[in-house]
Amino acid sequence: MSRARLPAAAAALLALATSCALFQRGKSLEVDHYTPERPEIGVARRPGDGAPSLRLGHVASGPDLGERIAYRDGVYRVGYYEGRRWTDRPELYVRRTLAKALFEEGGFRRALSGEGPTLDVEVLSFEEVKSRAAHAAHIVLRIVVSIDRVLLEDTVEEYEPVVGGSFDDVVAAMAAALDRTTMEVRRRVATVLTRP
Repeated sequence: MSRARLPAAAAALLALATSCALFQRGKSLEVDHYTPERPEIGVARRPGDGAPSLRLGHVASGPDLGERIAYRDGVYRVGYYEGRRWTDRPELYVRRTLAKALFEEGGFRRALSGEGPTLDVEVLSFEEVKSRAAHAAHIVLRIVVSIDRVLLEDTVEEYEPVVGGSFDDVVAAMAAALDRTTMEVRRRVATVLTRP
């Protein structure tokens, strides 16, 4: 074989190897979906005639809190699981759980229009904490109750320890933290709205 043909043959062999690599499929990413909401059990009760009315306003979170499940393994480092997702965005879980806690269980009448207090919520944290000191679910909500002025502005934070070594145990801890967070929001809102 002449020297001129050797580079042409090597180039053809390289092109053939590259084209084979382009058509090979890598292993696809398997994604597991989770929900921290507990199944509905029981019957909703109607609030009494003297129950305070409340409008559930905006429930929002930053763009970093999406369906990808977040974890924190240091003071400043936040990561996201590649193969684990929530079935919804965290603010939707918070909205549904708050609505149930306030209007179905908490004795508030849902206001849809007119003058009355409004509860707005910002989800600041919805993550798993993995450190040497603790393994827990962590939820932080910023709440504002207002009418024509701010009646309450506060932060509600809950850590729920993860008991067990499976990821289902992490989700169970997140469900408990979500329940406890919304119960605390309900308690604080009730305190400010029933104040004379």
